[in-house]
Amino acid sequence: MDMASLDLGASAGSYAGVRGERLERDDGLPITITEQSYRVTDLPYLTPEDVKDIAARIDMMSKVAVAKGSLVVDSTNRVTEPGPSAPAWAGAQLATYM
Repeated sequence: MDMASLDLGASAGSYAGVRGERLERDDGLPITITEQSYRVTDLPYLTPEDVKDIAARIDMMSKVAVAKGSLVVDSTNRVTEPGPSAPAWAGAQLATYM
């Protein structure tokens, strides 16, 4: 099993950026980072060593994280989970994807 990487493909056109708008950080919201790992293998199974290596990488990320959560399970434990303090549009927008 090898680590895999994703690279940028061919350009899809010029980057428009924020079109002259000024961006301002909201200190009331956390800075979030998404960590994704990709593995590739020619085998139709994982070896015990593969599983141990994957588990070790996940464990390392969990140890250094201040908070963690998931976008793919029902109980996300995300600090940024939409709730009573979220903008009104957040819940409605998320509902369209569920």
